[in-house]
Formats: sequence, structure tokens, C-alpha cells
Amino acid sequence: MRARWWWWWGGEDTPLVEALGMPAWDAWLHGDVVMETLLQRGARRLDQEAHLDRLVASVQASAGDVNSLQGLRRAFALCDTPAGRLQLYCPPVAQPAAHPRAAMRWSPCAQREGPPPPLRLVTLDLPHPLQGAYGKTVSLHWARSAMRQALRAGADEALLLHEGHALETDHGTLLWRSDQGWHTPDAARCATLPSVTLDALRPALRPSAVWGEALRHPAWIEGVRALYVVSALRRIQPVVSVDGIALSLDEEEAARLWRLSCGGDA
Repeated sequence: MRARWWWWWGGEDTPLVEALGMPAWDAWLHGDVVMETLLQRGARRLDQEAHLDRLVASVQASAGDVNSLQGLRRAFALCDTPAGRLQLYCPPVAQPAAHPRAAMRWSPCAQREGPPPPLRLVTLDLPHPLQGAYGKTVSLHWARSAMRQALRAGADEALLLHEGHALETDHGTLLWRSDQGWHTPDAARCATLPSVTLDALRPALRPSAVWGEALRHPAWIEGVRALYVVSALRRIQPVVSVDGIALSLDEEEAARLWRLSCGGDA
């Protein structure tokens, strides 16, 4: 199936209207569009309200008008879409009146019944941009560049560092288990994008947020007993190696965490 687009013109009771393609935003060309991606499994959109909250927060961080977005929640909830990938786009700055206030893109996405295959990570010279407060953007130049470099290096995904500290991958948040329990980088202090999917897992795992020398690469790997990448689409994905350093894979644990990330029982 081909991708489909809907536009939203703003207003309290204005619906999303299906359109022929993406809007001709000038902001789109310059990467100045805030984006949120979420997974729809069957009729259920995973973490829908949390993603909408993060979209509004990203617009607000860019000094945009968030009051005009209140009607988007209702429009999004009432728009009927099949299972797949949903991406919401919104320029923080004012656009010409002839342009929609927001847009949504639907595309097909694999509906897995178990965790995706394990990842091999590789670190790159490309530094982390530390722009998490501004949310996801259409450009994502650094993430796409990192992904291409990782593939050329024979890995599946890039581990992004800042001043030698492991922060996240080009697709998601790091979550790992040590002998002391579960851990994740402190998103606020690392200036990474807070993870909606990880927030959904917090009540069950209660990970500690770590910072500083606890993230010094590659020393931090020595204490890792299991490593995962958490994201909206793949939910939670185990990692089997970082820069050629092998990590153990507990398939039963990976399956349990994947069920939890999809809103199921452990």
C-alpha cells in the first residue's frame, strides 16, 4: 500500500482532510518542522496522548503557538486510519494562510508478533547534536547520516556519543540492565529527546537515570548484562554487539519487554 496524507487547517472542530501529498511548507525545506511518529497496531494507537503532548512541548520549545494546536488532538483522534506508521508534522512558526497548520502521513509498517531481530551497534565520529528539547524534526540530518555510516561499517545502527559519553542511537533510547538493575541515560542532562515508549516501561522496570562517567564509552559496556534500544516503532530491540564487543541475549527477557512495550502483560 502507498503512503497517504491528511492536512489539518487549524481550529477547534476542524477535521483532518485527506490530501494528495505533503504540504508545500517553506519550513519543510529548511527542516523547521516538528515531527512525532507513533505505531498503530490494529485499531489501537500506542501512546497516542503522550506523543501529542511531546509534539505540543516541542512547538512550545521553539517559541511556537501551542494554543492553536488544541483542536489537533480531537481531529487526530477522530481520523480513521488502518494499522501502520503515523507521522504528525507541524511547523512551530506561523505559515501563510494558504498552508495547513499541521499534516499527518500514514504508511504501512510491519505488525510484529514478537521482538524485532537483535541489533549490532557501532560508534561513529559524528557527535550527538544535543537538540532533544526541540523534539523530532523533518530534517534529522544527523540521524540519517549516522544511519548511513553505520550501514557502511557493517552494523545495523549507530551509537551516538558526546565527548566520549554514550547518549542514544540514531533511532532510539538506550536501556540496559546491570547487576544493580535497569538504567538509561538522563535525558534532561544529556539533552536527548525524552522517550515516550520508555516512559511507558518505567513503572515496570524503574530504571535509574545515569549521567557523567557512568556513560563513558567503552567502559560503561563492562557493566552491561543486557542492552536494548527503545523507540516508538520497533518498541524495544535487543543489542548483541557494540563495536564488536559481544553482549548476551536473553530471548525470554526480550520477548517479555516487547510485550510490555506494546501494552501487554509481562
